[in-house]
Amino acid sequence: MFGKLEYLLEVYGSGAPSLKISREDTVINVRSLLQMYFELHREARAEEIFVSKILKPKCTEVLSRKGNVIALLEEIESFLNECPILAASRQVQRFPWLAHFHFIANGLFPYLINIFLKQFPHIWSPSNPDQFFTNWKRVEVFIGNVEDSLPSVE
Repeated sequence: MFGKLEYLLEVYGSGAPSLKISREDTVINVRSLLQMYFELHREARAEEIFVSKILKPKCTEVLSRKGNVIALLEEIESFLNECPILAASRQVQRFPWLAHFHFIANGLFPYLINIFLKQFPHIWSPSNPDQFFTNWKRVEVFIGNVEDSLPSVE
């Protein structure tokens, strides 16, 4: 049973491009799947699927195509707005049980930090002050966008 549930979360969570359904319906389906994960006390597993099956392939594709930090940050900012899992998880006011999922804090942010540390450690090197400042300002904007996309109960 879990295998099928995981597959559905992967397909719908990535936006279900092969399925000809609207974004709104995709988000509704993802929310229903997340409710099942919540009822089964498998929130951490849903977060793992998000990272391994949705986020990681997205980052790998961007890095292999463009190979730089700025391109990755731009793609992830777009991903923050488009990803059905993230869109569904922001509906905390209407569905309080969604507060048990932390896709950005437990998944997206740590995964990106890991990429920066392993693949781009030089971006924080002060030996090139202009590049350091550019990277610093860009990451500062990115963090602001990530914070803005976090679910809120307000």
